[in-house]
Amino acid sequence: MKKEEQSFGCGISMSQKGHALSGWILRIVPLFAMLFATVVAKAAGDGDGVKFNPGVRYSQWAINSRLHDFYGNTKLFGFDVYDANNTKKSTVQWKNDKKANIDKSFDYVAGLVAKATLEAADYYAGFDWSKPWFYSAQAFAAEVTYSNDSKPTLDAMNAVKMYFPILSSSLKSDNVVTKANTALANLANDMKNYNTNYSIGGSKSTLNEGNASDAQKQMFGGWFHKSSDYVDQMWLDGAYMGSATLAQLTGYLGDDKNIFGSKEADWNMVAKQLNIVWNQCWDSNKQLMYHAFSATGDAKASTKTNDTWAGISNSADAPVYHSAAFWGRANSWYFFALVDALEAMKNDKQENTENYKTLKSHLDSFAAGIVKWQDQTTGGWYQVMDEKGDYKASNYNSSYRWTTSYNNYIETSATAIFSAALFKAVRLGLLGDTYKEAAKKAFEGIVNNFVAPKADGTINIWSSSRSAGLGGKNYRDGSKIYYILGTDTKIVTKEDNLTEGKVLGGFIMAATE
Repeated sequence: MKKEEQSFGCGISMSQKGHALSGWILRIVPLFAMLFATVVAKAAGDGDGVKFNPGVRYSQWAINSRLHDFYGNTKLFGFDVYDANNTKKSTVQWKNDKKANIDKSFDYVAGLVAKATLEAADYYAGFDWSKPWFYSAQAFAAEVTYSNDSKPTLDAMNAVKMYFPILSSSLKSDNVVTKANTALANLANDMKNYNTNYSIGGSKSTLNEGNASDAQKQMFGGWFHKSSDYVDQMWLDGAYMGSATLAQLTGYLGDDKNIFGSKEADWNMVAKQLNIVWNQCWDSNKQLMYHAFSATGDAKASTKTNDTWAGISNSADAPVYHSAAFWGRANSWYFFALVDALEAMKNDKQENTENYKTLKSHLDSFAAGIVKWQDQTTGGWYQVMDEKGDYKASNYNSSYRWTTSYNNYIETSATAIFSAALFKAVRLGLLGDTYKEAAKKAFEGIVNNFVAPKADGTINIWSSSRSAGLGGKNYRDGSKIYYILGTDTKIVTKEDNLTEGKVLGGFIMAATE
């Protein structure tokens, strides 16, 4: 994270690495501000949030509130509690949706929260109160082991990102360094294997030079989202999980090591993955992206059903390969993937390459679309991005639904991730300063409308979608109705009294940025 001047309200502006008095002030100001924000002013409107206060360090509040108690969809996660001396104070037990104990695992949601927390700890490395964050997240990274052997997926690759801030920290432990380097080496090998076997036109694909159309051949080399259940499918989610991870790994390895034969080949692979998804999922009229595409064009939901994705067409004259709707979080994943990939390329002095210029063009077009669809009242983005709050999903023709009718809603994980990515893109010089206002409006909107203070002084962040996908046993057809009424897409309400890890990770990143 870039070290820069940071303002915490009350007229105070100083360097993070300030002298002892500065550090003391920085410690106490947010504490008073948090109390003030909690007990004094409620948000305008429905009163469901707290009034945004520029004196509050929201990353600190969110991490201290939920680092040891957050959810991955329906499972209860959390990191063990450590103090500033790296002494373990208590153990956090993970539980499934039936409240039975489960082992900690190399999960992409927990990895996202760990990565966000470690980056925040790096930003505030000069202060003792950030050290417990680092040690708690590092302990998780030490306890779990990256493995992507039995049924390889791009999701499994994402949590490896948490090792990068650990390796760059002066607080890192030797045993975690060893584990991190092993994970990165295994990740590089897995990516080579994935490219050979689990890519469109590859050994596990249903397509080859003999049976593919010219349009399908343009998709060759694109990585399946998952190796077994999603053959010949690419999802926007995978751009963040796989392509952005490859970009960070390529930048980390430097000039002496490479994955696909040369440094140029590595960057070509990053651009190739992002470009294939862009070419198939970008809608230039809406300036948004469809959730996914299937290179086969039929997109059977799974071997268990005959349902197909909404929107897919096998018309010989005008086949449609992409799914039907613009899902908020999927769009935010791809947008953040572009920002992270361009950051890694910029750090590796790739600005003059065609790869960089093409991805930068995607970023410019997408950023304009994102701002276009931002809700001006709340600053957020809707679950179904091209519909407003008066769009009502009802009469979903399936037994797999959590309710029969529900309105479109502001989805806070997408809003947080968009905010973080826009802030970061402006900071890196990838986008102009005007986009900072959109990011700021989004972040303040979450605080004002969807941050719920609890009696113990902690907070929850609600109005997030637990999950979403395409295919499988829950008839996930990718329609607008599915993203609102699908069993797995169920909204986290304020009354649920919990915070899902995807919004927590996004919120921490946005707050730190």
